[in-house]
This record gives sequence, C-alpha cells and structure tokens, in this order.
Amino acid sequence: LRQSFDHAMANEGRSGYVLKTTVDCGCGTGLAGDVFRNVSETLVGIDLSPKMIEIAREKKVYDSLETGDIVERLMEHKPGEVSLIIAADAFNYFTELDELFAAMYRALAYGGYAIFSLENVPAAMESRLDEHAKDWRWQFQPSGRIAHRRSYIEKTSKSHEFDVALYGDLDGFRTEKGADVRGHMFLLKKNPPANMKLDEL
Repeated sequence: LRQSFDHAMANEGRSGYVLKTTVDCGCGTGLAGDVFRNVSETLVGIDLSPKMIEIAREKKVYDSLETGDIVERLMEHKPGEVSLIIAADAFNYFTELDELFAAMYRALAYGGYAIFSLENVPAAMESRLDEHAKDWRWQFQPSGRIAHRRSYIEKTSKSHEFDVALYGDLDGFRTEKGADVRGHMFLLKKNPPANMKLDEL
C-alpha cells in the first residue's frame, strides 16, 4: 500500500509529502501503521480486538489507539480531520460497503485519500459469476472473509463522491492452504468542490 501511495503522491508532485492525520483501520499489531509512521504527523490505529490493540501499543508506533468497530470509530472523528485512511486486509469482513464509505467520506478532508486492499474471488469463480450472476457484488469465501467485485467498489465509490485514483491487482498477496489468494488495491480520493482552495493535508 505504501509503495502505491508514494507513486500516487509523486504523480501529483508531492514526493516529500507529510500527512497531518492518518487513520489505520483494522490496525492489528501495527504492520501497516509502521510503514506510514514516517509520513504521518499523527497516526491513529483502530481495531476491534483489545488484544491486538495492546500488542500495537507495545510497539509505540501510534499516537493513539481506539478499540471498536471501524465505522463507529470513524464517525467519532471530526468531519474532515483525517488526511489518509489505510486498511490493509481489514475491509474483507464487510459485505455491503455503503455505511463504511459514508463514514470514510465524512472523516476525510477534501483532497484526502483512502487506500485499502480487498480480496477478489478466484478467476474461475469470477467467470462463472459474471456469466450467471451478472449483478454480483461480493462473495463469502471458505476462509470466512468476503471477496468484493471491482465494479462494485467503483460504483460505490462514485455514489459516495470518491474518485478511484489508482487500482492495482494483488494476485497472490496471500497464500491459503498452499494456494494463492487473489486481491486488489484501491486508492480513493475525496475531491473538493470546484474552485475550493485546499489546505495542506
């Protein structure tokens, strides 16, 4: 995720960027947060598991840690106070994404970003679904996680006024029972209204 975000910032002429507030959703033990620490003035971690929060706290990566539901915790942030939302393998437990995207949009500043990874269904299953269930949005996987369709993410992003600034395949980003798991990465941007001058993120 960090490499993709750096690439997007370089394309905007902001190679030396520093973000005011980054929120790591589903932070777990702090692996993703650690990667974004050096470009975040304030780094916040959210996780449902108190045990994970305690492990992350011991690493002293985050400025603050919040235990609880991702959507609820995002809604507790002041509107527009977050520069970047990251979620490495954390949104795979959501089915419908409207509530989550609404919470992200509310929390993000204009010009802010959300970058996250999601699972995709196996290629053979994708072909069958595309043929026999043309409107499919997501599918439960044997692991218990949920795989989301690219077009569903793009449609939901548009309905919540996000631009998909970057997309990438993450095929083989994890292995399960000896088999590669397909995935994909999305970078969403909350664009400001026309003629609005942005403060620094």
